Amino acid sequence: MQVGIDKLLAVTVVDKTHPAFSTMLVERDGTVWIRGYEPRVPTTGAPPLGGSWARFDPSGKLLGTLRIPEGSDVIRFTRGHAILSKRDADTETVHVSVHRIEAVH
Repeated sequence: MQVGIDKLLAVTVVDKTHPAFSTMLVERDGTVWIRGYEPRVPTTGAPPLGGSWARFDPSGKLLGTLRIPEGSDVIRFTRGHAILSKRDADTETVHVSVHRIEAVH
């Protein structure tokens, strides 16, 4: 078994660097949302659901960060709201929800 693992490791390419972010979305008012980089899920090749997003005003000033619940995916951000989707694994139903984004002090 060790011989097989050694052969696999010999041909595996490991990235030396990673991107700074994985997704960028822009609202109509110029607000920019950037999702932090997270490696893709090996089985699907897609980014994991959930994740951390940073919000910037049109001039580039950081306004804050937002954590999306695991299992939810961002459809879009708009006018102070996050529109999320979540798939029910049992029924394959997609649930869409709208959440107001509020600052926490």
